[in-house]
Amino acid sequence: MNREMSGTKKSGLRLFLFFLFFTVPACSDSPREVFENMLAAAQKGDEEKFLDGFTGDSRPIVKSLLQLSSGARVSRRNPLQILTASEVTDEVIEGDRAYLTVKDNRGKTRLLMKRDGGKWKFDIFELEKFLREEEKKQ
Repeated sequence: MNREMSGTKKSGLRLFLFFLFFTVPACSDSPREVFENMLAAAQKGDEEKFLDGFTGDSRPIVKSLLQLSSGARVSRRNPLQILTASEVTDEVIEGDRAYLTVKDNRGKTRLLMKRDGGKWKFDIFELEKFLREEEKKQ
């Protein structure tokens, strides 16, 4: 039995590998789409869908902060709804990190997301460090 693959089989294998590595990862939402989905969930008051945009370590902390702000009656509006007055104006992906430029009524802010389990998420610990570094640049 000949152990070498024929040219056709090699081409087929290359095509399969190309499809696997370059199209399957593209099936997940982009950082912009994840952020926009989070905003839509926040606008609807859907806390669980909103929290899906955070890493496992960040989720319980963000949930606690939402509960505290809700209990403090800082605003008559749902605390999630306060976050919805923004839009993404730029998205840059560098490997497993993504940088979103978000504009709201206070101006523009750059945010950091990271790929976590194949999905784009916010890690509040890394985001806090990133925002401090961004602030120093200004």
